Amino acid sequence: MDRFNLAYQMGIEINSLFELLSRQITLSIRHECRRHQMVCTSCSERGQKEALALLKKLKDLRKILAEDVRAAYQGDPAAKSLDEIIFGYPSIMAITTYRLAHELHIQEVPLIPRMMTEYAHSVTGIDIHPGAVVGRHFFIDHGQGL
Repeated sequence: MDRFNLAYQMGIEINSLFELLSRQITLSIRHECRRHQMVCTSCSERGQKEALALLKKLKDLRKILAEDVRAAYQGDPAAKSLDEIIFGYPSIMAITTYRLAHELHIQEVPLIPRMMTEYAHSVTGIDIHPGAVVGRHFFIDHGQGL
C-alpha cells in the first residue's frame, strides 16, 4: 500500500466492514423479531441503515478515543508513550469497545452492544455497560474487577 492506492484500499476495507457489520446487525434484529414472535419485514434494510450510521460516527469516535489515550498518558506517570497505552493498556480495549457498543446501544441495535462489552469484560476484567454515559478524556487505571 502506498499513497497512490491508499484511498482505493481504504474503500475496500470500509466496504468489507460495512458488509460484515450490516450482516451482524441484521442477524441481531432478526433474532429480536423472532424472540418477540414478530414478523421480520425490514431487518436487512435496518441492518444496513444502522451499520452505515455507525460508520459515519467513526471519525468523531476516533477523536474521542484519542482524548482517552491522552488522558491515560497524562494520568499515569508510568506511561512511557502513547503507543504503549494503545497497545498495552487493557483499559483502552475496554473503553474502545464500550464507545462503539454505546453508539450501537443508542441506535437501539439489540444484543450486539451487550455482547461487545461482555467480551471486553471477559478479556480485561473491566465491565462498562453499553448504556452507561461516560464523558470525554476518560481513563481507567488498574481496572481488573471494575
